[in-house]
Amino acid sequence: MKTKETEKELLRRLKQGDREAFDAIYERWGGYVYNFTCKTLFNKSLAEDITQELFLRLWEYRATIDEERNFQAWVFTVARNLVYREGRRMLLNSAFIDVVQQEGSRRGGENTTDNMVNLSFTSEYIAKLVEEMPPARKRIYILNKQEGLSVKEIARRLNLSEKTIETQLYHANIFMRSRFRNIHLFCALLFLAANS
Repeated sequence: MKTKETEKELLRRLKQGDREAFDAIYERWGGYVYNFTCKTLFNKSLAEDITQELFLRLWEYRATIDEERNFQAWVFTVARNLVYREGRRMLLNSAFIDVVQQEGSRRGGENTTDNMVNLSFTSEYIAKLVEEMPPARKRIYILNKQEGLSVKEIARRLNLSEKTIETQLYHANIFMRSRFRNIHLFCALLFLAANS
């Protein structure tokens, strides 16, 4: 591969499914996306997830790439949108927790018991979801989320490529988010029903 390939040349090759071009684009822009996300959300794990999601989207939609458009603007726009989406999700979760805590305080101390029940339920639910994952994905997810290992450390430990680890974590995170979205909806409905 040429050392000083232009963005257009790399995008043209990526559009044809060239993995080396994808890797070169990741090398150029991965750090930028990660740093932007980390500085905005102050969370390394979320920054890794969002960086993976952006580049998986790039790979999935490579056939639609217009190499004449400003790629830097595309990267920034997608990264910003993913950060905004995550920020909104965090604010909604925080607002829901605040409402539950205020309600518990208003009822005079039930909050502690409620929190213990909620924490126990959430821990059991997470464990159940992790068990539903395919074995390799489950192992990678546990190493990352519960043992705190980075993508590089997991790749070294399991003797797999970093791209494989990133892909498995991406799919595990999508799975967990979709299931938690459902349970949050269910809990919010229960909460509203109990207080109406």
